[in-house]
Amino acid sequence: QTTVQLSNSLLTAVDAENFGGGFVFSPKAVKGLSVSLDYYHLTTQNAIFRVSEQAMVNDLNVNGSNSRWQPNYQFADGSKLTTAAPNQVVDGSWGVLNVPLLNGAAVETDGIDISINYDHKTESLGTFGFYANANVLLKYDYKDPVSGGPFPYGGQYTDESNGIAGAQGLLPDYVINAGISWDYRVGDDSLGLAFNVQYVPEVEDLGSLHQSNLDFETNFDDGLNDFTLNGNSWKVDSYYRLDAQVSYEIGRYRSAKAWYDNTRIAVGINNLTDTHPPVIASAFEDNTDKSTYDILGRFIYASITKKF
Repeated sequence: QTTVQLSNSLLTAVDAENFGGGFVFSPKAVKGLSVSLDYYHLTTQNAIFRVSEQAMVNDLNVNGSNSRWQPNYQFADGSKLTTAAPNQVVDGSWGVLNVPLLNGAAVETDGIDISINYDHKTESLGTFGFYANANVLLKYDYKDPVSGGPFPYGGQYTDESNGIAGAQGLLPDYVINAGISWDYRVGDDSLGLAFNVQYVPEVEDLGSLHQSNLDFETNFDDGLNDFTLNGNSWKVDSYYRLDAQVSYEIGRYRSAKAWYDNTRIAVGINNLTDTHPPVIASAFEDNTDKSTYDILGRFIYASITKKF
């Protein structure tokens, strides 16, 4: 449906506070091992938010001309809501809805970043590297004066195109990246091999059963998720992808560099297993989340780089 996003010259500044802390542990007993852990906490108050279109339509259909959004809507013929009768805003007579920006939203989130790295240098087999990084989302709560809240968004997918208040896309409970690298000296040159795997766990897609829309869905609609055949919430499958690369760098270990040294030739494959992105029932574009998942599939590439 046609909507117009309005500006607002009366908006005021947002208040934000964040703090964090962490440590790095590198034991002398295990040379090459490093473990780090960082905690972060962020809150915002009086944040700017775009009012949920669905929340506005819900209120218009419940309260008619008594809705606070009555001045924001007009029918296709240019007329306004003039009675308090319910369910007047429908497809057949839809005109334009003006959607404002307001102050008053609040977000609170915290989480932990964990990293483990281990480099093992051998006498004859080169240097092996092992690493694993993870972000663990402990909390992501959102509220605003129109939709209410706070609503927990951690472990969920939310899409602003569906009118969900403060939609954040995909917020998995955690994400893990891990890999192995190998570097082998060939004279003054270097031969390298690397593998990296990413894992994203299951995520819940509530669709129209999302907490910010649940009161309307329960009290005024059919109580079913509009994006699934059975009317239930949708489980987004877990996901992984594996990337691999082999490289050769000329003159990496040469002390007196020639003009062609520090030239690196690499061949790699992204998404080696050709893992398809999981389907997200309520995702507006491509029924998935392109910011998290790979939609290209297996991708083979080659590159040549020269450092000066």
